[in-house]
Amino acid sequence: MTRRRLRRRALLADAYGVTTAIWTVAALTAVTGLIVAVRMSTCATPPPPS
Repeated sequence: MTRRRLRRRALLADAYGVTTAIWTVAALTAVTGLIVAVRMSTCATPPPPS
């Protein structure tokens, strides 16, 4: 990767620190996982028998 692309990816870490950047990525991952879990559970329920 070029230096410019690497620099752009490190903006959060540069501004707030590496620990904050890692926790931010972890929180985003958890939130998206919860969204997927909720959406899958609503789609996975079988229709009621007629």
